[in-house]
Amino acid sequence: MTKHYLRNEIQIIPPSRPVPNVTASPSSSTPVPLQHRQVPDGIVGGVVNRWVANSQARTYDSYKSRSVAQRGFVEADTALGLALIDNQRMRQQFSELPIVLAADRQMRQLKRGEEISTLMHQIEIAESQRERERVYEQARRSDARRTALDAEQQLDAQREYGPRLYVLQWEHKLNEWEMQVEEQRVVLGEHRRQSGRGEPSLDDLHAAREQMNADGVDTTPIDLAIARAVVRQQKVRK
Repeated sequence: MTKHYLRNEIQIIPPSRPVPNVTASPSSSTPVPLQHRQVPDGIVGGVVNRWVANSQARTYDSYKSRSVAQRGFVEADTALGLALIDNQRMRQQFSELPIVLAADRQMRQLKRGEEISTLMHQIEIAESQRERERVYEQARRSDARRTALDAEQQLDAQREYGPRLYVLQWEHKLNEWEMQVEEQRVVLGEHRRQSGRGEPSLDDLHAAREQMNADGVDTTPIDLAIARAVVRQQKVRK
């Protein structure tokens, strides 16, 4: 015999209570098979078959409605659990709001302090750069003043001691030339002594005079030597 379930007999568990483990009994979870009976033929048999088919259809509709209701309950309970989790998380975050605000404030203070430190460092770098430029400019001006002072002192020294300096330079040159002539005379005398000639010839004296004239040396000594040589030659001829 088939057991029928009406729609108002299905129990709907509210979300406020925990979901019980629904275990269906064999008599409620599976349709009860019909007992084998002899169904008469004809009009009576058709009516019985329709009645049995409609009864089974209503039974399966009841199972379907209960499954849909249970699935909706599970989904609603899951949504409620997620909402409770979000609510608890929100409450925790709200309870931590003073700590978060204090941390944000401290982070902003540290950030402003870092910005101020960076700005002060940049200012110190700029001041150091300007100080170096100032020192370099002062050194450059000092070098320029020193150069100008040296040039002025050199000009004053040249004005005061220039003529004397040139005289001393020419005297130095003349002394060097006289020393060279004396050295030449010594060498020439040594050469003459080695060659057995006591006095230079007139030609040698004239050649030495031309060399001294070319060197710009005073030729008075060589002129006297030439005069003595001429006198000696005249005495020999007499």
